Amino acid sequence: VRMAIGIGEKKFNAARITESNGRAFVYSGEKFEGLKKSGINLAVQTPWTDFDEEMNLMLTLALIAMDKWTVLSAQFVSISIANKELPQKELGKKMGIAQSSVSERQSRAYLGEIMNMEAFYRNSIITNLKDVLEFRYRAVARNFWFELLAFVMRDFLSL
Repeated sequence: VRMAIGIGEKKFNAARITESNGRAFVYSGEKFEGLKKSGINLAVQTPWTDFDEEMNLMLTLALIAMDKWTVLSAQFVSISIANKELPQKELGKKMGIAQSSVSERQSRAYLGEIMNMEAFYRNSIITNLKDVLEFRYRAVARNFWFELLAFVMRDFLSL
């Protein structure tokens, strides 16, 4: 299974994803087209090329472990992520296995390391988005003040 993740603007939200559009869909499509040639199963494309390069390198390393997951391992990881607030003992009860089995499965799946990587890049994306929004805000504010100054100057000059 191959998957490409595009991060960007979503301009139109349709009932069917194939009818939606925006940069996120373009990035995802572009990246997906290159996956087969590159021999990897998961990649990201964003407006930030430095981020893409770093993230895709880390995903390639993470895939060394993830590509070896069995269907049961992948299901275990999915349930673990969906219930990450649960301690191992409670997670074991939910899954009908012992706490020690939960610990062993998480270790074999490298779940802790993968979740640390996910948290790191989630924060990186948030930081990049804040920078973009702050830049846009400053540009809007600067334009507002220029427009206000121009309005005041026109008003002043008309006196």
